[in-house]
Amino acid sequence: MATNPYASPGKRDADSNIDPLTAVRGPATALIVVSIICLVVVSLALLFSGFLLLSGTASRMQQPSIGISKETQIVIRMLWSGIILAANVVILIGAIRMQRLQSYSWAKVAATLAVIPCIGPCYLLGIPFGIWALVALSKPGVRQAFR
Repeated sequence: MATNPYASPGKRDADSNIDPLTAVRGPATALIVVSIICLVVVSLALLFSGFLLLSGTASRMQQPSIGISKETQIVIRMLWSGIILAANVVILIGAIRMQRLQSYSWAKVAATLAVIPCIGPCYLLGIPFGIWALVALSKPGVRQAFR
């Protein structure tokens, strides 16, 4: 991969001497921690929502004036939580593979999913870590280290 001819000499030397494992360790660890936190929180929310539906508590709750029953709202919330749960499982797998330099595509998908608001881990907390991971993955020596 060609180096940037417009970069300062110090920057060019720093990028060429970076250890790929060191470059991805920080963002991968951050994504792992945040996705585990999100998995725990979303799992608890799913359990609570399921309890509300199965116990009949949702039908006894005050119905909103928007015309959608409380049960329907809880089911929609559970579906969205399932999507978030699945996305965070993918982020966790990709971050673990990124940390071990095993699969560039999984690492890239994990970092990209983390940047998407309302799907990534812990909503806004995952965005800076996803950007950090994307920057680390774009370094010249890092991509070649995955091969």
